[in-house]
Amino acid sequence: MLTEDNSHPEASEKPHPPQSSKPSPIFLHGVINYTEMIKSLTEVAEEEQFLTKSLTNNVIKLAC
Repeated sequence: MLTEDNSHPEASEKPHPPQSSKPSPIFLHGVINYTEMIKSLTEVAEEEQFLTKSLTNNVIKLAC
């Protein structure tokens, strides 16, 4: 009967794919017309590719 060789446990482990980190958010200051800003963004990227959050003092947080 053959026995299983466990002398190299790292060879039996599945390699982990490298984890990608998210890019830092972008803070846009002085945004007066939120609707126009979103319209301009959707010309470059689809709405599912970014998130926005309105902060105080006309600041928008943009995360990709």
